[in-house]
Amino acid sequence: MSKPAKRLFIVLLPLIAALSVYLNSLTAPFIFDDNHKIVHNPDIKRLEYLKTRLIRPYDRDNRTPGRNNPSRPVVYATYALNYHMGKLDPLGYHIFNLLLHLLNTLLVFLISKKVFSGIGIKDPHYPAGYAAFLFAVHPINTEAVTYIYGRSNLLAAFFMLLSLILLFGPQGKKYRFSYPVSLLSYSFALLSKEISVIFPVILLLYEYLVYDPSAGPNTGKMKRHAPFWILAVSFLVFRYFYLGGIDDIEAYAKRPALEYLAVQPQIIISYIRLLFLPLGQCIDHFVPRTENFITARAVFSAVFLLLLPAAAILNARRKTRDSKIILLGTLWFFTILAPTSSVFPTATPFVERRLYLPGAGVFLIFALAVHRLVNAPKKLWIRQFYASLFILYLAALGLLTVNRNRLYNDPLLMWQDVNSRYPDKLRSYINMSGILLENGQYGKILGIMKGRKLSEDADEYILLGYIYQKMKRYDSADVMYSRALEIEPGNARVYNNRGLLNMELNEYDKASGDFEKAIGLDPGYANPYNNLGMLYGNINDNPGAEKMHKKAVELEPDNGGFRYNLGIAYIMNGKYKSALSELKTAAALDPSLEESGYYAGIASFYLKDYGAAIKYFAKYVRLHKGGVPADKAKKISWMIRQIKAGQGG
Repeated sequence: MSKPAKRLFIVLLPLIAALSVYLNSLTAPFIFDDNHKIVHNPDIKRLEYLKTRLIRPYDRDNRTPGRNNPSRPVVYATYALNYHMGKLDPLGYHIFNLLLHLLNTLLVFLISKKVFSGIGIKDPHYPAGYAAFLFAVHPINTEAVTYIYGRSNLLAAFFMLLSLILLFGPQGKKYRFSYPVSLLSYSFALLSKEISVIFPVILLLYEYLVYDPSAGPNTGKMKRHAPFWILAVSFLVFRYFYLGGIDDIEAYAKRPALEYLAVQPQIIISYIRLLFLPLGQCIDHFVPRTENFITARAVFSAVFLLLLPAAAILNARRKTRDSKIILLGTLWFFTILAPTSSVFPTATPFVERRLYLPGAGVFLIFALAVHRLVNAPKKLWIRQFYASLFILYLAALGLLTVNRNRLYNDPLLMWQDVNSRYPDKLRSYINMSGILLENGQYGKILGIMKGRKLSEDADEYILLGYIYQKMKRYDSADVMYSRALEIEPGNARVYNNRGLLNMELNEYDKASGDFEKAIGLDPGYANPYNNLGMLYGNINDNPGAEKMHKKAVELEPDNGGFRYNLGIAYIMNGKYKSALSELKTAAALDPSLEESGYYAGIASFYLKDYGAAIKYFAKYVRLHKGGVPADKAKKISWMIRQIKAGQGG
């Protein structure tokens, strides 16, 4: 094999490996925050919303999880494009994530090649290939690649790596073009994920440790770097004054900054361990709260972590070629991890997808070590032994990635895995219960929940109340909702659920009060408007029903169920043309709404479009192979007789 062909093979091999280990991720359904941020997010359902719902001031007093995060507009623009092209088919979302990972793998290779070339390695393709291969197949990256909501990490990494390549790669006239594109790419990184604010530090590290000025533009360092710092500061100012804060504005239950910082050294040590020995991975790690967070273990972990960069810096004073790579990889890891692993608390302290780009720094050091091992010994069999060990290690990583992706293909197994590792974590019970709820396995959920001590978390009581309500154990449901309101009096969901409970009991005054209370607490919450509309329909207040259903549709225009209810309200008010339009839209948005055909037939009948009415009724009857309900069958028969008799009503 010629040298160019061999080099091309080295470039392609990590990409082929990444594609191979992530093929089984393409069939994974939406999971965890995918449901809030994609499936139930009305902001991504229409492309015209990109103008009004992509970037907006964040309202901390009226937070809804199923909305765009205004600090990450690039991410949500890609979700909107995914939805426009394939609605809620997860395949398109997974393909997009995998393509980003392949591009990032290529960028890691190119940057690693420049780094190894910068320290004088004769053929940098090989160590760069090792680094790219580790990045391509390592299971720690599954949470960023397979978990669709992890896309922010992929996009931020892509734009930062691209910016670095464009800044330090081209020469001469090409540089005059690549420099503004590098700045633009960094701007996109900032609008993809907040950690990108630290990127100018990475540029400085790269420049001072491995960059060879003779290979690029002869421009002053300060002049070259200043615009990146200006962009970073401008982004922070924008977040603070327009979006509403520099901290994690999406987080509901953040820990105090000191407590969050105190637990991070232990977590970072776990991160490092996972990068070398990726066993014990979890989509939702649990770090228990404690008042005594300054422990001997925490102090020891902090000292140990401080020694790592200190040792790398002392080693760099030897001014060897390898010491520069070790220092760059070490500082790369700690620098990019700093925004989420320091004094800026987020809702969850321990998150594996945060390692997606920081891990590349560790892989750079790992690749250097492998390169030295397979080239240094004089005896061929020793070099072959080291090479074989590395190949076996890569194969093991690939198998772990494939197995990890299998869990994403079965959300119930995924949450059972979380539960097996962290039996005290409430969220795993809630998510398992949500999956079982879809299958009507209420007794099984109660069995799971009874196996744990109830916490002081309102969500647990809301879930139990909903289950008891489904089982028609109304007294128990009411007790659970009351307890949830004691814990969280301002929770609009509890009032909405209790309103449904009272409506089932025909306690319309109580139900109306609950729905109105929910609306008062959260005016952007569409469900209580819809439910209040159904209540008004039950008491024959048809104008009131129409008004409430219209408001629900205004808030969630892509909710088929809401449009279906509005269509029925229009029929009750004699607005048949509007009813037909809403019912058609409802059926297009949600094909499972089979009853929409029945009401579309009624609307068509009163619009004297008898041919359309007969088609709607015929299709409705075909769909109900088990038999049409008696009242609807009677109505259809009467209308068809009227049509045949030529009376038309």
